[in-house]
Amino acid sequence: MCRLLVYNGNTIPMIGDFVMANYFLFLDELKANDIYTNFCMGGIFVEEQHYRKTVVPKMNAHKNSILGNTGKVLHENELYDLLSKYKDNKKIQKEKAIYDAIRDIIINCDVYTMCVGITKDSLNSHYPSGSTEYNKYRLYNVALQIIMENYVHFLDENNSYGCVFYESRNIQADYELQKQYELIKEHGTLYLSPEIMGKRLMSISFPLKIDNNTGLQIADFILNPMARKFDNMEQRENSLHNAIITKAYDGGISENMRYGIKKIL
Repeated sequence: MCRLLVYNGNTIPMIGDFVMANYFLFLDELKANDIYTNFCMGGIFVEEQHYRKTVVPKMNAHKNSILGNTGKVLHENELYDLLSKYKDNKKIQKEKAIYDAIRDIIINCDVYTMCVGITKDSLNSHYPSGSTEYNKYRLYNVALQIIMENYVHFLDENNSYGCVFYESRNIQADYELQKQYELIKEHGTLYLSPEIMGKRLMSISFPLKIDNNTGLQIADFILNPMARKFDNMEQRENSLHNAIITKAYDGGISENMRYGIKKIL
């Protein structure tokens, strides 16, 4: 018999003692810089129990094998410092092993990848906002709407519910993103109604980097390959590009460059 659980103002169906499938979306961002012209927001989403019982243990097993413990936090741009104690050949081997570990999880676990790229200069020139204050968070707002729309597309197609984890930047930035998240739930998006957005989306939270969150560490490795793709740049050695594209959400109609990987302007 189906029972109902009220959570955060939403009614969630339960079967026995179990809530119907919940998904976790882990997101990070990469700002435009001297190398990349696009702001990127992206990451992975995965069913909650699969994440807890398969993805996290697999990541910990890889960390133990490569680094000797599970306490090290993996961030792509910090690998040089993380592996600094190793000699040259050993460092190369360890670096490759880390990329192979992330690739293994993306390919062999039941996860989906997503990423949105927005060219800042093109956005401002084609769609000037006239508001300095709004422009501070504009890239985040646009990217988040697209990500949430496609995430909820999946959730609704699969009669599921989802939470979001976004790596914390600072209190003010987290607060602004939370406000935008709540606005998306309240008002919907271009293609999805507020009823669907509000029904399918649960909470958003902002773990710290030091929290050693497995999902956010995987999300961090999504961004550089996609930034290079959006700028038509050659991929780096050990690139996860092919794995990311292969596991990108495709809307159930083999359209992964529409629902999973999206370039704006």
